[in-house]
Amino acid sequence: MAAKDRIQAIKQMVANDKKVTVSNLSGIFQVTEETIRRDLEKLEDEGFLTRTYGGAVLNTAMLTENIHFYKRASSFYEEKQLIARKAHRG
Repeated sequence: MAAKDRIQAIKQMVANDKKVTVSNLSGIFQVTEETIRRDLEKLEDEGFLTRTYGGAVLNTAMLTENIHFYKRASSFYEEKQLIARKAHRG
């Protein structure tokens, strides 16, 4: 499997499971643990995950970014209306 495809698969696993381990990923993809660590480092540099001892966890900021636009737009509706009213008054 190409590195690009492996990294995409790792992203999908982290998104689904919220955490992964280096040893588990190494076994799944049949590559060395060092290769997995480098892959996780790339994903951490992208802000997708946070590396931990022996693995990685999904970056909680990514959870907010992945919420569908309309769901975000409707969340905190009353607070947004209050801000809009105060801004309108000047």
